Amino acid sequence: MTLLKLAGGSLVLSTLAAAQEGNPAAPTSILWASSWESALREAGTRHVPIMILVSSDEACPACRKLEAQTLPDPQLIAASHDMVAVAAHRGRRHGTLEIGGSPRCKIYPPLECADHERTADVGLNFLRGRLAPPAMIWCDASGRELFKRAGYCSASQMIEDLRAALGRMPGSRIPRTTYAIQGVPLERAEKAAARRRWKEAILGFMQAREGPIARLKKAAEEGLAEIAKVGEQLLKEARAYLEISDPESALPYLKLLVEEFDSFESGRNAASLLKKLNEK
Repeated sequence: MTLLKLAGGSLVLSTLAAAQEGNPAAPTSILWASSWESALREAGTRHVPIMILVSSDEACPACRKLEAQTLPDPQLIAASHDMVAVAAHRGRRHGTLEIGGSPRCKIYPPLECADHERTADVGLNFLRGRLAPPAMIWCDASGRELFKRAGYCSASQMIEDLRAALGRMPGSRIPRTTYAIQGVPLERAEKAAARRRWKEAILGFMQAREGPIARLKKAAEEGLAEIAKVGEQLLKEARAYLEISDPESALPYLKLLVEEFDSFESGRNAASLLKKLNEK
């Protein structure tokens, strides 16, 4: 996966702000995946099912009842650690709240509303006009539909459906806490890379590659390799300006490399070039 592709949609592991900081406190919300790609990766790595909740801001009493009564249920929140949840929700009229100083969706914290609107098409593709929101589509780790349920669903029924889906999942499950050690910094890094926050991305990828899960380690190494290519390209641009005696145009590239890519060879080479320019 290239960084250009990542720019089209970040792959952020949806955890509460406290969980992102390594706080073991119990979450107060279902931990929603921020993209279909990240859901597939987590489910495939952990060997757990995916639950896609299709909902909408449009007039839908059953949707509002599910949001008010089912999703906040403590037993469901605890049970949801054995699944990957995807919110496929159209609309943003429900508003936001502040988590960790950032605006998050009021219904699906800590997603941004842009996240659940981006995954809305995933749920609608499964429904294909046969059902109306709310609907829950249960899938295996590859994204293949197992079964679906339409209309309002109580917390106890959703837990029962989760158990049924778990019973159809092969392989040994990996706890979410184990996955999060690498998954959280990995998806932070991918989001930072999509926003061209290179230093933040590099640190996240480096942290993610130190964990025990091979699949996540490989993704982190691929992310670092992509950023290394970006650094080399920036250095090439800077050198091209220096070769035509245009140091002013080279300076922004060199400063960016020194500030953001200092752990890479391109950053160290840029520091040497910048030092020589300053000595003139």
